[in-house]
Amino acid sequence: MNYDPFNTLQLFTRNAGQSAKLYSLPALKSAGVGIILRLPVSIRLVLESVLRNGDDQKLKERVSPSDGALDDDRPFCLNGAG
Repeated sequence: MNYDPFNTLQLFTRNAGQSAKLYSLPALKSAGVGIILRLPVSIRLVLESVLRNGDDQKLKERVSPSDGALDDDRPFCLNGAG
């Protein structure tokens, strides 16, 4: 099972009728995280990678996915760093 605290994992259909999955940054914005599409492309690529590779072990979540409220000033931190 994929770790997806913001419900950004979406299915789409490829050309040959095969389905695939992607982590949607517009869905992240809809979850109330912030204005994602105004970030530089390089930062959006890193953010998508964090969503795709996040496992709640190495990268600990500090944002409540239910209301989007920050627990403190750092929404994510490396395990053991905060």
